[in-house]
Amino acid sequence: MNQKGLTLIEILVGSGLMLIVFSGILSVYVFSLKVISQSQSRVVATALANQKIEAIRNLPYNNVGTIGGVPAGLLPQTENVSRNGSLYAIKTIIVFIDDPFDGISPIDTLPTDYKRIKVKVSWQGRFGGDVVLITDIAPKNIETAAGGCTLVLSVFDAMGI
Repeated sequence: MNQKGLTLIEILVGSGLMLIVFSGILSVYVFSLKVISQSQSRVVATALANQKIEAIRNLPYNNVGTIGGVPAGLLPQTENVSRNGSLYAIKTIIVFIDDPFDGISPIDTLPTDYKRIKVKVSWQGRFGGDVVLITDIAPKNIETAAGGCTLVLSVFDAMGI
């Protein structure tokens, strides 16, 4: 018997295989769009966080703080910035750190050794996310409100003690 054409089962099997192949291709395409979108947003957010950190580093130490925060300063705690058609929320947190090198409070009479700055930039959308950068800023004069500096002196005898 000479057959010309395809049976219904052959058509269904072929259609099913093509559906599997094309759904795999579509999944890879959607995933690549997500990765590209996330990468673009992450690059912009990292640049914004770095820009904020550098602006804070250029302030005088006494002005490094947030409005209404502890320590008090000139910087807003939250702000919104639009870049490339996306909205980014920048949250700045600044706290005093009591370094264990010179003792911990209450032994350390001045527990405000330096300031830790945390800048978090987040974005919303289909592929939202956030970037966090942290840095420490120390005053020029260690643990004093008056001018001067800290002198560290090590003395050894002939025995190396």
